[in-house]
Amino acid sequence: MALLIPFTRINSGLPLLSFDCGDPDLNEFLSSDALKWQKDLLAVTYCLENGEDIALYFSLSNDKISANMLPRSFWRKIKKKFPHNKHRNDYPAVKITVA
Repeated sequence: MALLIPFTRINSGLPLLSFDCGDPDLNEFLSSDALKWQKDLLAVTYCLENGEDIALYFSLSNDKISANMLPRSFWRKIKKKFPHNKHRNDYPAVKITVA
């Protein structure tokens, strides 16, 4: 039996200021930036509510993995997973931020 966890996409009606994970940068992102990033289509943020408070949140945004970000030997291993005609200098990725 699967456990369903009710994550909610953030909106202006959620108590975003009540969240404190102990990391000021992550707290500030949720309280000051997350809604703007969502409106600007840069990231989507979901939260898990615990009563009237937010227990955790995570944000998803598009990103990429570039050849110049990784050691050459590791990059070769990644490229081996793709047919030669699909070799690129970067590949799409999804960035996940959790707090």
